[in-house]
Amino acid sequence: MRLKKEKAFFVEFSKSEIHSKFVEFVDENTTFSDANATIPKVFLFYKEKMLDLTGMQNLEQLLSITDLETEFLKDDDNIIAVAYK
Repeated sequence: MRLKKEKAFFVEFSKSEIHSKFVEFVDENTTFSDANATIPKVFLFYKEKMLDLTGMQNLEQLLSITDLETEFLKDDDNIIAVAYK
């Protein structure tokens, strides 16, 4: 799959690292301003699935959906996150 976006970044992590490595990745790509924090648009890829999280408004919502969608993965299953602004 090819993503034609500027300022796109990716990280690979295991399911057990969602609340550490993935959260750190999202924070690194979040834009902070006086009014609020704007999280990046994120896609997750695991097994043969692509999860589109581009409509999420905040980190809590992003993690809630991610936890729900990856619930049945094993802790050592790999996930690739792609983020762009």
